[in-house]
Amino acid sequence: MTNQPANQPTNQPTTLAAIVLTLNEERHIQECLASLAWADHLVVFDCFSTDGTVGLAQQAGAEVIWHPFENYAQQRNAALEQVQSGSSSWTPTSGPHQSWRRRCGR
Repeated sequence: MTNQPANQPTNQPTTLAAIVLTLNEERHIQECLASLAWADHLVVFDCFSTDGTVGLAQQAGAEVIWHPFENYAQQRNAALEQVQSGSSSWTPTSGPHQSWRRRCGR
């Protein structure tokens, strides 16, 4: 058995999924998702919005997952668990009021 260093590249490409936690955020969701266009996979983890959030997210190409809200930590952890069970290697989370362009100085 050979030991390989942990930093050795694998045959799997690195993918990035960006998660946005939402509840009735139609006013902010388009700007937020546009600022995450560099991600390989956009996921909107929604608490059953009653406004246009879900439709706008789907128009932007995001996958929408519905999940009941208990508290912020539980919602974030449920979203991470759901997405990381797929093939994403790195998964930042964002709220719809956060633009990654502003956060990253772009």
